[in-house]
Amino acid sequence: MVWALDFSPDGTLLATGSVDGTAKIWDLSTNQELLVLDGEAGIADDVAFSPDGTRLAVSYKKGIAKLWDTMTGAVLIFEFP
Repeated sequence: MVWALDFSPDGTLLATGSVDGTAKIWDLSTNQELLVLDGEAGIADDVAFSPDGTRLAVSYKKGIAKLWDTMTGAVLIFEFP
């Protein structure tokens, strides 16, 4: 079940946060899943793109936040409660 979503600033990508703890990035022109970001931190309850679309912030119900690179899926910042 999708819990949160956000469109990239240029409108080409969609990010979703789900109850299974994953955040996903979708290409809206092809409807293809580009990245699965497994937070392993409970429900991904909010997602937000950076103004340039290169980063995705995801917060989790367990009080954890992560900042992801939208091209590589690498975790850039991992914040504990």
